[in-house]
Amino acid sequence: MRLSIAKKIFIEAINHSFNFDYENDKSKKPISLHLEGSMGIGKTALCRQVAEEMKLHLVIVSLAQFEPTDIGGLRMPDGDSMKVLRPDWIVTDEEWQELKAQGHKGILYVFDELPQAPVLNMNIYAQICDEYRVGEYHIDRSHCYIMSCGNKLSDKAGTNAMPSHLVDRLSFLEIEANLDDTCSYFAKTGVDHRIISWLRFQPEFLHQFQKGVNAYPTPRSHERVATMLKWKLDEEAMAEAISGQIGASAYANLKTHMDIHEKCPDIDKLIADPINTPVVEDPPIMFALCSALSMRATDKNMGNILQYVQRLPNEEFQAYFLKDALSRDESLKQNKDVRLWAGKSGNGKYLV
Repeated sequence: MRLSIAKKIFIEAINHSFNFDYENDKSKKPISLHLEGSMGIGKTALCRQVAEEMKLHLVIVSLAQFEPTDIGGLRMPDGDSMKVLRPDWIVTDEEWQELKAQGHKGILYVFDELPQAPVLNMNIYAQICDEYRVGEYHIDRSHCYIMSCGNKLSDKAGTNAMPSHLVDRLSFLEIEANLDDTCSYFAKTGVDHRIISWLRFQPEFLHQFQKGVNAYPTPRSHERVATMLKWKLDEEAMAEAISGQIGASAYANLKTHMDIHEKCPDIDKLIADPINTPVVEDPPIMFALCSALSMRATDKNMGNILQYVQRLPNEEFQAYFLKDALSRDESLKQNKDVRLWAGKSGNGKYLV
């Protein structure tokens, strides 16, 4: 399943939960989503994105890193009986009122690394996700949503089989890396456009999980490479640094592609004179050029850029350019030249 599809389900599940009348139907069980997928494909990033867009306060609890008492609360003597102390991951009513005053619409609790957690922590989470309760402490379903994330058991990422009663309480969304979703996210978050064009040209490097290998390409590792490219390193040191993140083979292909960017037409001259600038015909250079143009597109120069892009011999590069440009700046969907292009080409889907 694509991350973009999982996101739609995710948002609808939260909206339904927040709008449901639990006071008149206390027996209604929650739908607890569990995002499952390989390492580094963006599960936690998706949670952050949804929380930001829906104005939710995000609480991430890494189940594999805590003791059971950290999750379920520590039992302490209280006179002649025992009392469970409130776990500190639970947002108190007082804290919630402060968050509301800051503009938050709700709270999103994400229990991460669920399959990597000890079985005892899984059992505690089974109660949390099914009853929105930890001992005597209740979590208000009218403004709180609880879900989980984790790696696939088949990836051997230190995962454990979940107890059957927990599996029965989860709604599984098995997600996988998708080129368009990843490039859209990278464009929106300002990842180096050379990585975006490289992945579009060689999508086989989007995600290559390799058991027993220290460094291999994933969307998460590509994001880190974008940071490394800003470091002030000589070519040899840069090669070692990036190879240690995505592997030597992937770096060699990335370096070759980055060198191709040097063969692109001068971007400023192209924007100033899109009709007389020579048309690029070599596919690797077209990928590089369209990615570079997507990062430079503005409401003012979009018309000129589209004039050039429409001269390219392959129409799919128009789509590559638009998808990344509109992901980076959604206001460009209202640009008159973009809307005119969409109407002529029948590609109104990019404006939705």
